[in-house]
Amino acid sequence: MTIGRRLGVASSVIGVALCLLLSACSNKSARSDWTQLVLNDSNYFEAPGLNVMVFSHSYDGLFDDSKMAGIEIVHHGLCMARNGDVHLNTAPGQWDLHSKLFEKKVERKNNLIIAQLKYDNPHFIYQIQARLGDGGIYVSVWTDQPIPDELKGIASLDIEFAPMLYVGHTYIMDGKVREIPHSPHGEMIIRKTDASKPLPIATGKKFDINPDDAERHITGSSAEQKLLFYDGWSKAQNGWLVLRSLLPAGKSGKILEWFISGETKKS
Repeated sequence: MTIGRRLGVASSVIGVALCLLLSACSNKSARSDWTQLVLNDSNYFEAPGLNVMVFSHSYDGLFDDSKMAGIEIVHHGLCMARNGDVHLNTAPGQWDLHSKLFEKKVERKNNLIIAQLKYDNPHFIYQIQARLGDGGIYVSVWTDQPIPDELKGIASLDIEFAPMLYVGHTYIMDGKVREIPHSPHGEMIIRKTDASKPLPIATGKKFDINPDDAERHITGSSAEQKLLFYDGWSKAQNGWLVLRSLLPAGKSGKILEWFISGETKKS
């Protein structure tokens, strides 16, 4: 790493640390707001500078990695995260399986959107529920039956972040500050099928991406299941940054829940 690069990383880390210190001294930063989302008439969640869509678009049937479906986050006019759904791969690729949406309901009085989805092989039916609360959105996975044996340690709730919008910035996992890589990064393992599988570059329960920029700062947390953060570039040239939690085995009902929120710049 060059001296200039080191100084850049150090400066970024110091900036994040200062931001966190100032935030701790005040419940509300002078530069930004944690804007209250509402469920609008178009059946997605919105606030000034932040829009969260829940299966407003469907997979196109050809490319699972088209990044045009599931839970999508538009932050100050840019689509920062997409593909929020249950997936069967560490970093979803071009020819990987994707779910099928067969019902979507909006319970306006409960500020709740429910997407009913399935995989045909192996057979797996589940719901993604997104509910407003505490200034953000609770995203949960619900099942009537425990996940199939074939999906244990494989199926996960994922959301993918566009790397080109975050490269050179920082992320925080459980208080540890790191830089978003400029190029493919992270260890890989090779399966018996000769397919590669990336290993997480960070794990924990509380995740912040780009915390030093109110227009790009998104947080995610999981009360029970561990968050795993991957560099999808290490698997494919068009890979994105992936945040995922494995679905727990032997459980039914609400089996996993995340809380997602976004910071917005004051007008």
